[in-house]
Amino acid sequence: MEHSNAKEPAALETRTGSEISSLAASETFKNTLARSTPQARWREAHPLERWSHVAVASAIRRGILVKPTCCEKCGEAKPLDAHHDDHRHALDVKFWCR
Repeated sequence: MEHSNAKEPAALETRTGSEISSLAASETFKNTLARSTPQARWREAHPLERWSHVAVASAIRRGILVKPTCCEKCGEAKPLDAHHDDHRHALDVKFWCR
């Protein structure tokens, strides 16, 4: 006795292992981007800017760059951020208040 809900062999869709894993990887990537934070999405979209920010932070930690105590623009002693005119020159920064 045959099952009434069994599919015909010709109607079955077959996929290779690599096709299945690539489909799963693309779905995983889409889900990861959908669940990622705004900061993670920014890092993904701006690799050069991210690289220059990491380079400045590393240079400050190593003592290559010294963060001044006051803003180079207004002269006040506020929290400072490194600003780049060109991100390709990672260590060419100005320290300005926010």
